[in-house]
Amino acid sequence: MMAAMAENSIEIKAVDCIRDERVRSILQKIDAYQREVYPDDSNGISSDDVLTLDNLTLYGAFEGDHLYGLGAIIYHQDYGEMKRLYVDKRARGKGVANLLLKKREEIMRQHGYKIARLETGIHQAAAIKLFKKRGFIEVKRFGSYNDDPLSVFMEKDLTQTIH
Repeated sequence: MMAAMAENSIEIKAVDCIRDERVRSILQKIDAYQREVYPDDSNGISSDDVLTLDNLTLYGAFEGDHLYGLGAIIYHQDYGEMKRLYVDKRARGKGVANLLLKKREEIMRQHGYKIARLETGIHQAAAIKLFKKRGFIEVKRFGSYNDDPLSVFMEKDLTQTIH
């Protein structure tokens, strides 16, 4: 089934993180992974936080009824922030993460944002490589983040299109 996955078969759409058990399951996987790799004081946002932020929208990558990935946008006054990018192990290497990034960039542009920012961990080599491929560059700490040697801060000029 996954071998046949193609970009045009994946739909990215907003999801209900409170009522959809598939979403909650992936959020739990994200939290578990982050606890394995990073100390608690380096994990900035948990699934419980996601459920309570008014300025956050979570997006899912679906093929039919199957949810293969998630990614959120936190809407700040001057920039959009990408959070919680996760792709299920069954769909990795199939372009789902790239589609989630592209769609969230489009949504931010539609909302009038010129800058997309994100924070990730130093152990997310594949994610950092993808972010750079999509035009993100490393920048100094932003927002309310603490200085953390395990964090990588990145941003992208959304007026530039990278395919």
